[in-house]
Amino acid sequence: MKLETGGDAGDGSYKEEEHKVARTQLALIRHGETDWNREKRNQGQRDIPLNAEGVRQAQLLAERLAGERWNAVYSSDLGRAAATARAIAEALGMELGGYDGRLREQSFGRLEGTTEAERIALWGERWSDLEHGVETEASVQERAFAAVRHFAGRHPGERIIMVSHGAWIGYLIDRLFPQMEREKMKNTSVTMLELEGDSWACSLFNCARHLDTFGDPVAVK
Repeated sequence: MKLETGGDAGDGSYKEEEHKVARTQLALIRHGETDWNREKRNQGQRDIPLNAEGVRQAQLLAERLAGERWNAVYSSDLGRAAATARAIAEALGMELGGYDGRLREQSFGRLEGTTEAERIALWGERWSDLEHGVETEASVQERAFAAVRHFAGRHPGERIIMVSHGAWIGYLIDRLFPQMEREKMKNTSVTMLELEGDSWACSLFNCARHLDTFGDPVAVK
């Protein structure tokens, strides 16, 4: 497995390698920031829009990707991901390929809309030991893996973008590369997967260099 927190060139950038062998490349992107991200409030499948900073992050990401060769852009059907995906598609001069519910964030049941302090107030210090109707890790991994296989099969040998959510991307990475250390996914970060035959590789992980490279530096939550 290839893993880079920056990029192939050593400066946080990445470029498509030129191969004769058919290889499908998938960019997994977390949506831009929302007010609930800033407040550290659990979002789950609540449809929370991007805030002004999230819109700006999406635009910076779109600038980063513009001029590269991409064949399609797909998105979760939640608004924060969809807005991020539309910014990218517009910069690439293409129509958004569609929305897919399998790219939705993990459902957190009754925890959605709460902060850590509110959870402690409602259910005590050991709130995480209780049943809250949270979607299981296995369920998220199953639908995430099904989605990437579906889109990879639709675009063999091509380069596609999938805009989703932090826990969704994290659990998919856990499924494909269990030896990798878990890391909080940054808003608008890019994680590059490569599929050749049945072999998966990760050539870029959780890279948000565009937030520092383009425009003023942005604090990422």
